[in-house]
Amino acid sequence: MADELRGLSGVAVDIDDRSLAAARRTLASYTALKVQKCSAYELPWTDEFDITFSIGVIHHLEFPGAALKAMLKATKPAGYVAIWVYGRENNRWLLWGLDPARKILFSRMAISWVHAISLLPTALLWLLLRCGLDRIEYFRLLGTLSFAHLRSFVFDQMLPRIANYWSRNEVEALARSRTGGRGNRADVSTRVRLRIGGVRKSSNNKTLGQSVKVV
Repeated sequence: MADELRGLSGVAVDIDDRSLAAARRTLASYTALKVQKCSAYELPWTDEFDITFSIGVIHHLEFPGAALKAMLKATKPAGYVAIWVYGRENNRWLLWGLDPARKILFSRMAISWVHAISLLPTALLWLLLRCGLDRIEYFRLLGTLSFAHLRSFVFDQMLPRIANYWSRNEVEALARSRTGGRGNRADVSTRVRLRIGGVRKSSNNKTLGQSVKVV
């Protein structure tokens, strides 16, 4: 797959200098890919890309609809837009316990402190997974990860100031709100916690179809 990607061109954007530096290191061998400092709300392209995607960002934004609108604008006619966001299904335990602690405490702390504290819930989750916590597919997936990788998942849940967990209907409504409500095709497979919504554009910028997947 890595070799197949080397012939493709693209742009990765972020507004955080540390994230941009990390992206440049990661993508250094892909000379056709550019890394650019840019807000998700102010993408400077129009009908530029065949595929525009956001992985794990939209649900952390104050104005997710505005970011999706900018992504649609940057995508070529008949191109594809995909977003990866947190799903509400199977995550109610996070909403009950972690979400209040994140809003009240963790999001106000220094990142280094949050990372240090993340060791404790990661250790607890690691033990529970190895003691048979596998009733849903998401837990079975987590059980295959190394401790360090699992900790990165826990840290990601603890850190952000905004973290929305959306239901299928909410993701569909978000997609429709950016396309004037046109399109009603839903291709949905409900499994774990990750939700992907995609919107295709026709040559006149009207929606050809709409899909939402819970993967």
